[in-house]
Amino acid sequence: MSEAEQLEKNQPAEIHVDGIPQYTGEVSAALDQGLILTDTRPMRGKLSGALNIHPGTKGDLVFLEMFDDDGSQLILPIALEGSEGSDLTVSFRDRVSVVTGTVLKKTTFQS
Repeated sequence: MSEAEQLEKNQPAEIHVDGIPQYTGEVSAALDQGLILTDTRPMRGKLSGALNIHPGTKGDLVFLEMFDDDGSQLILPIALEGSEGSDLTVSFRDRVSVVTGTVLKKTTFQS
């Protein structure tokens, strides 16, 4: 992946695995193939040290304050990639999907 592009505004989001909320944080940067969440923590319990994730785990990134043009909550299929401290990197499961395009359009500067 290339360097991260900082977003104009962090977007609060949750990561759901098998429909169950697992992590909460803020989407703060976009990568070629994914996103970075900062201040990420487990939904239950406290963060002690690094996040304990399993790379490759599939889930959904549920944006809490960002909606599509019809007013529906944006839910983006992702895979967990890696973590460093409270930063979590996720990849797009379908880079060319409509919802991925909508998320990128709403979160990054489009020239």
